[in-house]
Amino acid sequence: MRKILATILLLVSAFGTQAQNSCPPGYNEFMLNIVPDSWPYETTWDLKDINGSLIASGGSVGDTICIDAAACYVFTIHDSYGDGIYAPGGYWVYVDGVQVAHGYNYSFQETVTINCPAGSYCNSPAPLSYGSFWTSFDESWYSFTPDSAGTYRLSTCDSNSCNTQLWVYTSCPPLPYTEGPMGSYTYNDDFCGT
Repeated sequence: MRKILATILLLVSAFGTQAQNSCPPGYNEFMLNIVPDSWPYETTWDLKDINGSLIASGGSVGDTICIDAAACYVFTIHDSYGDGIYAPGGYWVYVDGVQVAHGYNYSFQETVTINCPAGSYCNSPAPLSYGSFWTSFDESWYSFTPDSAGTYRLSTCDSNSCNTQLWVYTSCPPLPYTEGPMGSYTYNDDFCGT
């Protein structure tokens, strides 16, 4: 009996080891689980790096890959009909065993950034408060929650030597982001010149 119990414990131990991250040092395990609804052919997904290069993609089946731990990635799940995945189905994204996203009723698409610097994408904005700001990105995203009702001035006119534009959104636009006022609450391009 002890021999059988020892064998079972070894098997459980071996499976537990396989379930852990099997990526080399400097890489994280990206795991996507998808439970499709009755229309699995509507579901596709992709994983891209910060430059838009495709890293991985698929249909209504998930995947597990190793990703650079120091890089920024953008995961997007799509639904061609525009109704997402009906519950109890859905998708789950894990990085090194930690859940970073979950969803199901997302209309045409839902985007999740992984390990991206604040402000680099709409769904990972940098907090905006009173004062002056400088950015490292061509397009920087900020989130502002006023502390009281009133009129607020957002400007790039005072001490700026490069061409800037302001776009105000009430929710994130779909990727890829397009130039122009489409979908914005309000915008300003060249009100005060370059």
